[in-house]
Amino acid sequence: MPRIVRALPTALAAAVGVGICLLPPGVAAQQPVFRAETDVVPVYVTVRDTEGRAVTTLTADDFLIRVDGRESPIATFSNEPQPFAAVLLVDFSASMSAHRRAVRDATAEFVARLLPGDRVRLGAFSNRIVLAPDVFTGERHALLDALRWQVSHVDAGGASPVWLAARQSLDALESQPLRRVLVMLSDGHDAPGRGQGGVSDTAVVRLARHANVLVYALGFVHRRAALSAYDRPVVHGPNPRLEALADHSGGRFFEIDRSPDFTRLFTDIIDELHSQYLIGVPVEVRDGRRHRLEVRLRQRGLRVRAPESFVARR
Repeated sequence: MPRIVRALPTALAAAVGVGICLLPPGVAAQQPVFRAETDVVPVYVTVRDTEGRAVTTLTADDFLIRVDGRESPIATFSNEPQPFAAVLLVDFSASMSAHRRAVRDATAEFVARLLPGDRVRLGAFSNRIVLAPDVFTGERHALLDALRWQVSHVDAGGASPVWLAARQSLDALESQPLRRVLVMLSDGHDAPGRGQGGVSDTAVVRLARHANVLVYALGFVHRRAALSAYDRPVVHGPNPRLEALADHSGGRFFEIDRSPDFTRLFTDIIDELHSQYLIGVPVEVRDGRRHRLEVRLRQRGLRVRAPESFVARR
């Protein structure tokens, strides 16, 4: 399939001395020139057909963008794969202890599919929260070493500080200039240990919105068969706030109850990240406020997924 890079006409000479805030380093789209007070905010959009297959051959003319209810021009456009910075955050508490091998295999497959420019850290939480390596990296050997250490050393404790671990992951992503992504695998039921409380799901949703982070959440369903003829099967579904967190960000939520599916879903996520459109939305000023975003397609029969809003970060 052809891959398209398109930008609006530019006059390079006009760029001299103009303070334009560029899109993240490594982005494959050219920058147009606007007035000195105009900036460009990158938005990442997924398009699929009715069979669920990624559609990557659209042009800027196929999209209609509205910001705060008003139609917006498209400043830059690309469907080339864009680099990202991601935290893969996995619940290692007691309720997930039986699935460590599946977590290891799924994470290793995600790492194997990284493209040049992608940067990752691996997160695990139970009685403690660990992010490794110390920096975001695309070096596979360093990531696999960190994965092996986490699987063997992060104990399956009784604590499950879901929202604290999510906040620390978002804090780590805050300074990253690339597209920011959080991939979470957990049942989402917050059970912090001593010193791990004080963080709410609402605060995490707010922080993800402020940082313009795409969230992909895999909500694990726990099932227990009846122990006797007088007992009933027990099903503990994932916390619905995981789905809300993903939906608000423009990412995806998956409800899952089979650990063999971890690898397939991690693969789907990274393939989607490498198939998204980059759309540069012009803003008059980076006011630090959240702006409503609406992305539509002029072509029928396709489904588009994008963030509900963005923050024009200062």
